[in-house]
Amino acid sequence: AWTLSEAPQARQRALIDALRTDTVAVPDALMRTRTLLHIAVILNGSPTLPPEAHVAFFTLAREAMGSLTEVAHKEQALGEFLVSTARVLLAEEEVKARAGAWVRAKAISKELEALVSQAPTPEFATQLAALDIRGKLRLAHRDEAVARLVTTLDQLDQHANLPERAQYLRILADDSELLGHERFQASLNRLVAAADAKVGVAQAQVMAQLSLIHADAGQADKQEVYSKRAQAVPGLKPEELLQIQANLLVSRDIAAARRFSRAQAYVDAETHIQRVAGYLL
Repeated sequence: AWTLSEAPQARQRALIDALRTDTVAVPDALMRTRTLLHIAVILNGSPTLPPEAHVAFFTLAREAMGSLTEVAHKEQALGEFLVSTARVLLAEEEVKARAGAWVRAKAISKELEALVSQAPTPEFATQLAALDIRGKLRLAHRDEAVARLVTTLDQLDQHANLPERAQYLRILADDSELLGHERFQASLNRLVAAADAKVGVAQAQVMAQLSLIHADAGQADKQEVYSKRAQAVPGLKPEELLQIQANLLVSRDIAAARRFSRAQAYVDAETHIQRVAGYLL
């Protein structure tokens, strides 16, 4: 899907059709749904492809969702569908804002707001809230963005599962781009205090996520501090420590690759991707 925009325009239609054929042949309905949604978002982001290209993949994803029977799979598919929809809306909002089409841009902002309340799980609610915040910031609606941030953090601060809370805070920090806000820092401090009262793998998992939160933001000093804390937690079994170390190693390079890609430093991004590939071989 990523390479379609580089293909000659005369071949794009045939390549899109081939991609669609291959994807609908994926036997597992949940994997098929997720793949179709990822492709839809990728195609939507290409200025050289026909605008209707991504719509067909969204339609196929809806059809695949209809064949799911397990509740957990339905929730996962719905959440991914909502997040993919939000990413497409966010891209359109940026285009409209740059063109000065403020009526449509503000209408999209309202659509993004509405998606948050439809989230089937706290993880997807956090993702959608983060994208809503990013959209508000792009429209220079900072007060509204901060209000959404505070509401989301108030909810996350009550989440009892600390490793999950840390994971959700990472999602919020990366997609909302408001890690430096004082209210966000207060939530991180609460998480650290709660984790310090724990022992074993749960504490290590929280510290690892805190390391990755700062890796995503390019804050190498804090990343290293929490990485060392994660690996120094007493009472870890050898296999638990190995899993923590592997997660830190791989996720750190993925975070760097994403950061360089966003800055359009593609050579540096590729270096980190190749390093991840080397870990997995």
